[in-house]
Amino acid sequence: MRYKLLLLIIGVIGISEGLVNGAGNVTVAVLELNARDVGISEAVEVTGFIREGLAGTDKFKVLEQQEMNRISREQKFKLSGCTSQECAVRIGKLLKVRQMVYGSLSKLGGRYYISVRLIDVRDGSILMAEVRECFSGSELKKTAESIGLKFTGLQVPALAGEEPPDSYDGSRLKKVRDILYAHRSYYKKETRNSWIMTGFGLFLGAGGFAWFRGEDRIVFGVLSGGLTAVGALSLKKNYARIREINRDINITLVRVNLK
Repeated sequence: MRYKLLLLIIGVIGISEGLVNGAGNVTVAVLELNARDVGISEAVEVTGFIREGLAGTDKFKVLEQQEMNRISREQKFKLSGCTSQECAVRIGKLLKVRQMVYGSLSKLGGRYYISVRLIDVRDGSILMAEVRECFSGSELKKTAESIGLKFTGLQVPALAGEEPPDSYDGSRLKKVRDILYAHRSYYKKETRNSWIMTGFGLFLGAGGFAWFRGEDRIVFGVLSGGLTAVGALSLKKNYARIREINRDINITLVRVNLK
């Protein structure tokens, strides 16, 4: 019985993690953008913004910069200066990730340009590529985050590169609002999945209690308890994120109405 329970607990952990993260949960690392006529600190900041965008949904498991640095020290390879697809694939294999993001941040004529690619480490194929233009440094954060979000599969509009700042007339704020709507829609879908998991866990518990006795009842109790707990934790996380997004939407709507 002890071994059966141990195997069951391991199975519950594995199944629950798969249900929470989904089949699309892919490990990805973001290399520091190559700085061209911009400061290295700016490139590092924009790299972080892209990483935040990728981490904005549960599609990707993003490797943190600290972990990347640790692995590079242990494996004795450099993370900086990687500008080619072959280099990104090689580093991705050393980091043991499925996908890699690499690219550059450049400045020309007072405008910034973010050029990035998402590649599959297994065969080196380019999955997605984005080039965005920013009219000022203040646009870098939102633009970089929107690139990261787009790589997750969300249909988000560009935040920059369509018209000069003087002619925005509220359109940029409306694009921010649309991104927030898309983000909220994703978390609502994840919330529904969490409710299904929680309900299934409760159903297993009730069924196991009614239909089984002794050791089998304990087994079903452990299984249902694990699924219900993971589902409840996922619900808590998703509802908290939705509240944050709703707050940002309300703030954005007020600003749109002021335009």
